[in-house]
Order: sequence, then structure tokens, then C-alpha cells
Amino acid sequence: MEHVLVVLPFRDEQKRKLEQQAPDYQFQYVQKESLTKECLEWATILIGNVPFEFLSGNLHLKWVQLNNAGTEGYLDSLPDQCILTNATGAYGDIMGEHILAMLLMLMKRLDQYYLEQRVEQWKPLEYVHSMRGANILVVGFGNIGQCFAKKANALGAQVYGIRKSVQDTPDYVIEMGTLSDLKRLLPKMDVVVSCLPGYHQTTQIFDRDCLLRMKKGAFFLNVGRGTVVDTDALVELLNENYLGGAGLDVTDPEPLPLGHPLWKANRVILTPHVSGQFHYPETMDKVIEIAIDNLRRFATHQKMNNEIDFETGYCKR
Repeated sequence: MEHVLVVLPFRDEQKRKLEQQAPDYQFQYVQKESLTKECLEWATILIGNVPFEFLSGNLHLKWVQLNNAGTEGYLDSLPDQCILTNATGAYGDIMGEHILAMLLMLMKRLDQYYLEQRVEQWKPLEYVHSMRGANILVVGFGNIGQCFAKKANALGAQVYGIRKSVQDTPDYVIEMGTLSDLKRLLPKMDVVVSCLPGYHQTTQIFDRDCLLRMKKGAFFLNVGRGTVVDTDALVELLNENYLGGAGLDVTDPEPLPLGHPLWKANRVILTPHVSGQFHYPETMDKVIEIAIDNLRRFATHQKMNNEIDFETGYCKR
């Protein structure tokens, strides 16, 4: 008999639906702040994120369902036989809107006009940019990247994509490539959006050399992981006005400490890793639906959705 430990805020009807997928399993619902190592030692199935240190030594775990897309930290903390699944599909629409909001704010200079408003200054600024005709490169073309790309295309942008491997090119994308194409594509892009996960393969992939390959005045946005960017180089190029601006929902380090130069870098919009959190209530419902469906699949020995490849850190195809 499997022991299912749930650390997400399931409503009563969601608990009933979950338990209907595996009537013979035992279930325990625990708030994260009340979580103990004893609870985890009881569990063979875990639904929801927990601190990595709580997982070490639990050799009984058979499956962990994460409530986000990122898996870093878990890959090194789980026993060999454990299945790891994430919540890909729950965050795409809401994070796509967040990216678009930051980009439009930069394109229309709303960040600068807000500063002018704070000092009661009525002063028109220079030219603005349009989505129509803009060349936009989405690096990390999973669910989040695709959702943003569709929105950008609908507004007239010319969308390019980079993903782990190229299988087909959607009709809303001009060209699809892999990371080996990154440096070739960067010079003609008006906007670069990173949705990359944080693994050793992607650490500081946007280093100073890579950022300098971007078109002067281009915008850089990041909602994936802060570690994919050389933060010092990004600050330098923003303050030199080489880059037109940046919209960052993730940083390195994170949380961003007091006094860090990124806080006051030129034309940077910072949000505290909230684009994919649960500030939009329906996001949690989507995560829970993914977990319920995957429990059904686990109990009936079917292929799991969003199963992670431990070698690459990405979902298996």
C-alpha cells in the first residue's frame, strides 16, 4: 500500500477527487509549515515541494510531484528508483502575460514615465517601440515560452525559438533552432526572452560575450532562472546603455540582497519571482489537476505526464 503525503492546499472536493484515483492508498495532508521529517519518512508518494534536506535518506520514495516547473535541487536529492514529475502546463498562460507586460512597459517607456510622474514632471521622452514587426527570440520553448510566443505573434511580432531539440516548427514561429544556434540568431533580435531552467548546461549561458552579440538597444527578459545570466555583465551593459532595458522575474543571487547594483541598474524592471507563483488562484487549481491525473496514472501503471529525465532536467518526450 502506498502512502501519499500532500503538502499543497487541496480543498475538500479536490481531496475526494484525489483519493478516488487510488482508493487503496493512505493519504495525509500537511501544511508546509507543519511538515516534519517523520511525515516524509512515512511517505512513498509526495505531492508538493518540500525543502531538499527533508528528502535526503528517504529511500522509500517512489514518486514526487512538484508544484512548479523547475526541478533543480531535487535531481540530486531523490533515490534512484524515484519518479519525478513537475507542473508543466500550469503556468504558461499567466507567465506569458507577465513577460508581455514587462516587455510592453519597456517598449513604451512606461517605467521611465512612472519615474517622471513621481517627480511631477511632464516631459515627453524619445521614440518608443512596437510589437508589430519586432524580432523576438524565445530561448527555452516549453509551455511557458510557447504561450508567450503565441501572444507576441498575435500582436504582429516575428517570433524565433530555441529549444533542446527541434522536431517541428509551429506556424507562429519563423525559425526554430537549438542552443547551438543562439549566437547566430542574437544579432538580429530586438527582444530576447529566456525561459530556460537552471542546470549546469545553462549556467551563465548569457555571459558577457553572448549579451554583446545582441543588437544595441535590444531588450532582455528572464523568467526562467537567474543563474542563466552573468548578472555583473548584465548590469554593466544596462548602465552603459548598450541594452535598451531588462525585465527580470528571476535574479542571481535570489533573493536579491540589499545594495546589489542590479536594483539601480538603468531601465531594469524587477519582480520577486512571482510570475509563476500562486498569486493567480487558478494556477493552483491547474497544479492540483495535474497531480490528480498523475496519481491516476501511477496507480494504474500508465505513463506519467511531465516525467523528468534526470540526465537533462527536462520533461521526457
